[in-house]
Amino acid sequence: MDKQTPETTPVKLLPYLGAFSIWYMCALLALTGVSFGFGIGFGYLGNVAILVIAAVMTGVRFAEDNRREFAGAEKWKLGLLCLLASHVLAMVNTALVTLLFLDDAARENYFARLDAMRLDVWAFSILIVSFFYYIALVLFIGVGASNRVKKMRQGMES
Repeated sequence: MDKQTPETTPVKLLPYLGAFSIWYMCALLALTGVSFGFGIGFGYLGNVAILVIAAVMTGVRFAEDNRREFAGAEKWKLGLLCLLASHVLAMVNTALVTLLFLDDAARENYFARLDAMRLDVWAFSILIVSFFYYIALVLFIGVGASNRVKKMRQGMES
């Protein structure tokens, strides 16, 4: 049996999922507040920016805590967990927006649009968006960890 080195010892990913969820939800709430408070529409670009920022910060935290980059499938597993968390948090945010910020007419219009949507089209859309979000999450979690590890190594060499 292979002996595990500190570089290959599996790491518990739940603390990093928690960190991602906190950063993502705080940024999502801030974006929602700015959007409804000032009437600025960020659309999907705002959500993608939040996703990227939270992913990079999660990768940085992983590198700082473990003093290494991801080993094996850690990055892919964490990316999948973060994708699931981002969907759940986005649904919570949508529910809050629907209940708190929309008047009755806008709320009825929103629910009518949901009722009119075909389930297969909706599912396919979610699948495509999820695929690209997953790739982006894995990529930017890795970018955050790699950049932080490089800076830590440069600091040791100086």
